[in-house]
Amino acid sequence: MSIQFQETQKFNPWLTFTILIGLSIIPAIIGQELDLVPCIAYCSVVLITLLLFVFMKLETSINKSFLYFSFFPFIKRTVKWSEVEKVKVIDYGFIGGWGIRLWTGYGTVYNTRGSKGLFIKLKNGKRFIVGTQKKEELETVIASLNLSN
Repeated sequence: MSIQFQETQKFNPWLTFTILIGLSIIPAIIGQELDLVPCIAYCSVVLITLLLFVFMKLETSINKSFLYFSFFPFIKRTVKWSEVEKVKVIDYGFIGGWGIRLWTGYGTVYNTRGSKGLFIKLKNGKRFIVGTQKKEELETVIASLNLSN
């Protein structure tokens, strides 16, 4: 089955590196007052977090039968269009950050940056948004598949 829409998104690398490198400098600045072991532990956590952000990505694929998205390494999900009650490309505004945002007014939001995404309401009442940087292309695909409601 051919893919109608495909997108891979990653976090902004400059912002990620700037924040995490800034955090890793803190023990060096105040290192005289810290023991070596807590300093190594702190730097290790920062390094692991940095590596996680480097490898995290949001992948989205759409065809006429389903929506597939993956927020590597945390979630993989396939939703058949027959399970969907409502689908719409929206601008959801700022929801307190990026990543996997739980318990928002839209349900769970999966995003890496920006404020646009595909809102899905399932027939079982669950709701979520998959973020996009290709709003116009996504709107065109949703309309071509007669999924808009």
